[in-house]
Amino acid sequence: MFTLDIIQHDHSLHSLLDIGCGTCQLLTIGKYRNPHIQLIVAIDIIRYQLDEGFFGLKPLPIEYMIFRRETPLHMYVLH
Repeated sequence: MFTLDIIQHDHSLHSLLDIGCGTCQLLTIGKYRNPHIQLIVAIDIIRYQLDEGFFGLKPLPIEYMIFRRETPLHMYVLH
């Protein structure tokens, strides 16, 4: 719970690194709940979990039209 609170409420947080990210749940929370995050990096050794999690991180078409961020977000998923 402590980590989730930091990701959601710390506006000085500009980057997020998740080692052993699995299905990228923390990254999804960072993407949608903290608009100040500019860089997200995910690292894991299990390829199929990364592929599944990365699919959920891809922006939806509606995000380009309605939910535009003030700061650009760069995401890297590494295997």
